[in-house]
Amino acid sequence: MNASTEIQTPQKELAAAKTDLERVLNAIPDAIFETDAEGRVRWANVAMTRLVRLPLQDILGRPCAELLGCSLCSPPLPNHPQTAPTSFPAIPGCFIVTRTPVTAPDGEWRGHLCVLRDVTQLERFKATMEMVEHKYASMVHNAFEGIFQITPDGRLLTANPSTARFFGYPSVEVMLAEVRDITNQIYARPEDRAAVLNELRTTGAVQQKEILFRRRDGSHFHGLVSARLLRKPNGEEDRIEGIVADISERKILETQMLQNQKLEAIGQLAAGIAHEINSPIQYVQGNLWYLRDACTAIDEWARTLPQPPEDVLGFLEEIPTVLTQMEDGINRIAHIVDSMRRFSHPGGEHQPTDINALIEHATTLTRNSWKYVAELTTDLDPSLPRVPCAPQEITQVLVNIIVNAAQAIAASPKKETPGHIHVMTRAVSNGVEILIEDNGPGMDEAVRQRIFEPFFTTKPVGEGTGQGLFIAQRIIAQGHNGELRCTSSPGKGARFTIFLPRPPEPEEDAAP
Repeated sequence: MNASTEIQTPQKELAAAKTDLERVLNAIPDAIFETDAEGRVRWANVAMTRLVRLPLQDILGRPCAELLGCSLCSPPLPNHPQTAPTSFPAIPGCFIVTRTPVTAPDGEWRGHLCVLRDVTQLERFKATMEMVEHKYASMVHNAFEGIFQITPDGRLLTANPSTARFFGYPSVEVMLAEVRDITNQIYARPEDRAAVLNELRTTGAVQQKEILFRRRDGSHFHGLVSARLLRKPNGEEDRIEGIVADISERKILETQMLQNQKLEAIGQLAAGIAHEINSPIQYVQGNLWYLRDACTAIDEWARTLPQPPEDVLGFLEEIPTVLTQMEDGINRIAHIVDSMRRFSHPGGEHQPTDINALIEHATTLTRNSWKYVAELTTDLDPSLPRVPCAPQEITQVLVNIIVNAAQAIAASPKKETPGHIHVMTRAVSNGVEILIEDNGPGMDEAVRQRIFEPFFTTKPVGEGTGQGLFIAQRIIAQGHNGELRCTSSPGKGARFTIFLPRPPEPEEDAAP
């Protein structure tokens, strides 16, 4: 092999390597080119020619700034690596430009190697994702239902504003900062949390489960929860996500509807009882009157005898008392049936009403609640004016308060003190007031301030719904534009004051 051949072989290999390198660079979709120290293009791949829409011979030797017009190509050019997003005036789209200094073997800076990556589709995708995320975030933020994520051990991860509002927190941030144990901070009954978690672990989800929740201030509300348990690829529990709706208003309406249905059933029963009992009562009353007249005649006849039998005279003296007691019993039966009928009457229209009569009916209906634990007395103003109201609704309020008073007295630790419930009425300048007092255990200020809240109760679980006084307050305040107030202190009983307004009397026309 001669010297010429030895020289040509490396040159061929070098040329082949250069060709391979150019083929690789031309196959790359990114636009790649090299500039000299003055920013003129020395070399470019095929992607660069497509980008600027010029043949290679029209690109070589031209300044990069002239071809692309971007600020990165404006002198003075830095001699350090640089990567930045940019756009070109004459070329649509978004690009990431990476520029790397090129140096000679002696370390002298010769120019730059530039790579232009078209990220237009990526930016569009990112913009689309941002728009979708914004819409999703807006939907979650503005949803009427509460949306949340929690850890299986009870730590709140995320929540939307409705969740914070339902649970009485001023903002999501405050709720996330304060809630560390949902079992005791969110659930009114910790056993409900255990039941939900068990169902999630068993079936993976809960659907429309009704839960009694606790607000930040300690008050309660009924919520409807749907949730699912998410797991990691290895099966480990990751998080729980779900939605919650406040159904307190629905529960109140259901309670009122159930109450109305009960009253309607009582009304039908009372009507049937009245129909079946009235005729026998009339027969008995008629016969009692006949017996009284007959006994009077017999007594008069017996006393005309020269020696009337003493035992007969004794019987004749006792019979009027027995007849009077029988009449009282008959009248009481009729009064109870009439009270049931009036209380359960479905009519809810306002009409001028004798409040004293409603109180008498209410005390009759509640007699079985208080007669074993307290004495009930009344002081009813005989001159009390009639006020417009829905009689059945006002009776419902009276019954609720009297029954509550009897239950409070029954639960009072002061068993040695006789229980006492006192009901009185009085006229005030613009209406009437009903006062119901008891000598039960009373309540502290914290409890007194909350007794009209829905679902608040001091009774053990299962013994009270916490809706009676709330509904009573709604009936008086919203249904009658009145007031229902309570004053109480521990050990001194409680007083409920009901104010019912009466319309002002029309002014008389002035004489001409």
